[in-house]
Amino acid sequence: MSITRLSLRQKLGEEETGLATLGIATATGSTTTVIDGTRLAGAYTASRWARGTAIRFSTLNSVAATTNTSVDSYAPATGTITVLPAITATKSADVFEIWSAVDSVDEVDDAINRGLTRRCFFGWVPIPLTKVPDGDCGDTAVTSLWTASAAGITPTKVNVALPDKIGRRWLRTLHTIASKYVYSATMNAVGGDVWRLSVLCKPVVGTAILVAYDVTNSAAITLSGDGGSYAGNAPKHLDNTFTIPATCKQIRIHVGGTGATDDIYWSNIIAYQQDETQFVLPRRIAKKRIGDTYYRSGDDYEDFQFRSYCESGRHVSLLGGMGGWGVQLSAAPGTGDPVYVEEMCSYDSLSSDTDSTECDEELALASIKYELLKGLANKGYALPTPQGYLAPSEMRLRRDEALREMISKQPSLSKTVFR
Repeated sequence: MSITRLSLRQKLGEEETGLATLGIATATGSTTTVIDGTRLAGAYTASRWARGTAIRFSTLNSVAATTNTSVDSYAPATGTITVLPAITATKSADVFEIWSAVDSVDEVDDAINRGLTRRCFFGWVPIPLTKVPDGDCGDTAVTSLWTASAAGITPTKVNVALPDKIGRRWLRTLHTIASKYVYSATMNAVGGDVWRLSVLCKPVVGTAILVAYDVTNSAAITLSGDGGSYAGNAPKHLDNTFTIPATCKQIRIHVGGTGATDDIYWSNIIAYQQDETQFVLPRRIAKKRIGDTYYRSGDDYEDFQFRSYCESGRHVSLLGGMGGWGVQLSAAPGTGDPVYVEEMCSYDSLSSDTDSTECDEELALASIKYELLKGLANKGYALPTPQGYLAPSEMRLRRDEALREMISKQPSLSKTVFR
């Protein structure tokens, strides 16, 4: 069951930390006032919230929003808050949160993303060893990793459900123009070397096209094997080899479609010299997130199986350096079964209030709570709340309690592989 960033933030503020109060406007206000005569009106003191207390509107002027402002003054008799800076005029049913202790509600959104990406993990995912930058399609970004050849093709990263799920995510190429593609970053090459090219594709609409491209000479390189075209709808493994032309110094991989309405999914874009034994892992992968090594057997997608690489005398070594982490295989994969290294994968960050995560709600809230309180404790000064000021020592106690709670919610995913 998924939960949105908005729900996480509201539950974190009201239920988990008590640092936020949810308001719903009960009357039309102005560009500098919001009125909640139900939740905010009552026998409170006008100093309930310090001047400058952060406010976030998730609905403003009856439209979804992420508008930040702050408390200028508060009239408890009517439940009216005067805000500064001015905003779009408020209307009845507008939804807002009043957050104590933070300078801006953006701090809370940042804590949500730190919690999900640093503390919440959904398991070990096999990452293919490849020379193609982002060949595993595991990075959330597209810019600088994959470039559209024309304005009529849009590359995005998407998650897919089982049984089509293999790896972290897929690269989607959505077309409004025929015979175009997106291309990878360039890779250095040596004339005469033989390369392996193994790719998974799934055309939802149209015909998939795969090309190994000679950047130096601006020409496609001939593929030997399954070829570079597939028109079916089921996931397909395209397995090829190609020889680097004599004068070629750089290559890249092109993936796309033939039609003006094509919609193609790509993953596990594996390319390397047949005698290669050293592979650099994606920079996002830290040492503690590296797991076991496997090879993938089976030629057809539905027959894929992952088996331990370290058998029959084979072994793998971890390589470390300024560029991140890599592995050294005892033997080159060649045209045999592709090799994978496990990554302990965290959940994705959320960029909008409507974005959602599949992370277990209790784990997500515990992790986000810890990240928020850790950040507040690190400020090192007393923080205002409606209940009074929280001293740094009190905030550190809350942080430590949140840490223990988070640890109790985390599943055991640890492995001792490379140490």
